[in-house]
Order: sequence, then C-alpha cells, then structure tokens
Amino acid sequence: MFLKDFWRRWHISLSTWFRDYLYIPLRGSRCSTWKKYRNIMITFVVSGLWHGASLTFVFWGFIHGAYQLLEDFIAPYVERIITKLKINTTVFSWKLLRILKTFILVDIAWIFFRADRISSAFYILKKSLDLDNIGLILNDGLYQMGLDTKNMNILLFSILILALVSYMKEKGKNLYSWLSSQNLAFRYAVYWGAVVLILFSLDITGQEFIYFQF
Repeated sequence: MFLKDFWRRWHISLSTWFRDYLYIPLRGSRCSTWKKYRNIMITFVVSGLWHGASLTFVFWGFIHGAYQLLEDFIAPYVERIITKLKINTTVFSWKLLRILKTFILVDIAWIFFRADRISSAFYILKKSLDLDNIGLILNDGLYQMGLDTKNMNILLFSILILALVSYMKEKGKNLYSWLSSQNLAFRYAVYWGAVVLILFSLDITGQEFIYFQF
C-alpha cells in the first residue's frame, strides 16, 4: 500500500471534499510539476488546519503532504531498482513490506496529531527509538501506558477481527453474505459477541472524545 492508497481508503468523505473543493480548483495536477506539488502541500496543510487551530495539526498535514511529494518524486527511481534487481512485486512479502512502510509513516504523523506541542511529539519520537524501551514488550510495561489488561485484550481481539475482515475482502468474499449462510445459532452468537465487545470497550468515565475539541 502506498500513501496515496491510504488517503483513498481512509476518511473518504473528508479527503474527497478537499480534493473537489480545494485541490481541483487549484488545478490539481493539470499544471507544472512544481505547481502540482504546491497544490498538494496546500491541500494537506489546510486539512491539518481543519482539525484544529494548532501547529501540531498543521505539522501533521505538512508531514502527509511531504510524504506525497517524496513518494511521487522517488517513484521512477524505485521502478528502476525493481526492474534492475528483478524484484517480484506480486508476492506477499513485497505487499507486506509496503503495508509496514505505510503503517510506520502514518503512525509517525499521528504522533504530531495527538501531541499537545510539536516539541512533545519530537520527544516521543526520540523515546520511540530508545532501545531501552524494547523491554516494555517483555514485561508489564505496556499496561502502564494507558491500557489495562482488559482494554489490551479487547484491542488485540479487535485487531484480529479487523485483520480477518480485511483478508476476506481481499479474497473477494462478502462478510455479510458469508455470515448469512451460517446456521442461526452461529449468527446470533456472533451478533451477541459483537454487542458484548462494544459494551466492554465503552468508556463511561466521561472522558472527552478527541474529535469534540475540533
């Protein structure tokens, strides 16, 4: 998955709105390369500003704009390398590499989106590269970072479900059709399991939802 694919699939309504009402009116890619890059940067920076009047959101948009420019600029060179080294781009390992690359780059940008200050985001990035923190995976340190055991288990189970749904879609299978073909008892077990999972994952402490601040 490329960064362009990520934006085609994530927050489709928002990205479509910015494309139709900002990027295309700026002439989109129907202009010189420099102006196309300018239009991309303007669109992403404004999309960051849309989330909130803070430098962290603006910087988040700037990072994604820079990703788009860099990806577009190096694309011909990557193709040459692939051709020269005869890399098979149809195998799972190549697709996995692209997915991991996109996942890491998007997560780096999310740090700036969520941080209260840009300096805090850089501090988090610095600590993320600290090899001493690898030990957190091997002990109970993860449970001291905001998620207790219950929420951690819910998170892992939810990731497993999302991975299964994504796999079925990639194979051209419709989850609803597949579920409808199963026995009644199995279907309702899945339905009630989903309800229970949602109820267990609810936060009833009154903590403000992140998007309420926008």
